[in-house]
Amino acid sequence: MNNTVKKRKQLHFQMCLIFIASGFIAIVSCTKPDEPADVGYNFFPHSPGHWMHYDVDSTVWDDFTSEVYNYNSQILEIVESAFTDGEGYPALRIERYYRKNDTMQWAIKDVWFANLKPASAEIVEENVRFVKLAFPVKSNNNWNGNAFNYLPAETYSYDNINQSMTAGTQTYDSTVTVNHKETVNLIEEDIRYEVYARNVGMIYKYTKTVEKNIAQPDAIVKGVLIEYTLRNYGPK
Repeated sequence: MNNTVKKRKQLHFQMCLIFIASGFIAIVSCTKPDEPADVGYNFFPHSPGHWMHYDVDSTVWDDFTSEVYNYNSQILEIVESAFTDGEGYPALRIERYYRKNDTMQWAIKDVWFANLKPASAEIVEENVRFVKLAFPVKSNNNWNGNAFNYLPAETYSYDNINQSMTAGTQTYDSTVTVNHKETVNLIEEDIRYEVYARNVGMIYKYTKTVEKNIAQPDAIVKGVLIEYTLRNYGPK
């Protein structure tokens, strides 16, 4: 009887050792401290001197004149400097310049500010703060882009993660689309999204907010369509 009990205890002890060893191997094989997790910070470059040159195409449907106007212009964004904001976060000063075409001189348009925080990338546009990206960049990560402003809540989401995309004349190997809103019905269209490329930043922006004639679903009564397409950036 005693021998039987002793054998059972030995078997139980051996099984415990096997279980512990298996668990340890699994942990070691899954943990790679020398390879930090890729959360997507490089979709939002944050070094002083980084610049982005956009072509901006705009279409305006004027309900007063019933005319459709097309405009072309350019925007240059320069990360002018880095500093620490009042809440202790690293912040960026972004100077934005405007011109109508290549023959004109750049003129200062406005100054924006940006923060790259552990869980988000935020930009203050005309004193309105938007949460542009939420980290980590993954398909099931949704967030309120207007969490820190007075505008109604809007759920942003990711799409086409790490997909290649051509914007203008350049192709970018790894991009992500940030969907802001997509409402399409008989009386309105509100479609807004941005595309970001790794180590570059925003390469494309689409904003279409229009009202339609319910009697003629394809007839737009008023609204705007604005597209930002990155022409060039640096340093490369």
